[in-house]
Amino acid sequence: MAFESKILSDETRYRIVTLLLSYSYCVGALARKLDITETAVPRHLKILRAAADSLGVLSQTPQAEPA
Repeated sequence: MAFESKILSDETRYRIVTLLLSYSYCVGALARKLDITETAVPRHLKILRAAADSLGVLSQTPQAEPA
């Protein structure tokens, strides 16, 4: 539980998870929504993916982004 808290304590990663739970966004869309660079998004996703793998979290396919 402490590991999860540490990963999600970063506001940007928390917001990425929140967004991706609802819809599927490309890197550019996430960067615009979060007001961060496109190069920062994959770094956060890499950390989140490593955490998901270590916790045994299964990925689910979210809905497509609304028009």
